[in-house]
Amino acid sequence: MEKFFSISKTAETAGMTAETLRYYDRIGLVTPSKTDKNTGYRYYSQAEIVRLNTIKALRSMDLTLSEIRNILDSDDLKKIAEESLDLARARLIDRISNYQAYKQIN
Repeated sequence: MEKFFSISKTAETAGMTAETLRYYDRIGLVTPSKTDKNTGYRYYSQAEIVRLNTIKALRSMDLTLSEIRNILDSDDLKKIAEESLDLARARLIDRISNYQAYKQIN
């Protein structure tokens, strides 16, 4: 039998706020496994917690939620890894260029 976690427990486990989980639900990035019809309470499975941890890792590489959605919608694990790293690398190169330009001005 699958175990379900409340929004507060899921948020704590994933290192996010409950409001972030509600936002991800509103935009369709991570939807809870089930929602109580009477109370509206959201319940998450281990699969959603894994997805939230993946999102957190991709956000730490400065990927936007739109980019993350595109990556997660892919079924090809190799493609996911390559796209994530390519986007992170491009952002890092841009940051380095901006920093070097700043250093030359100051």
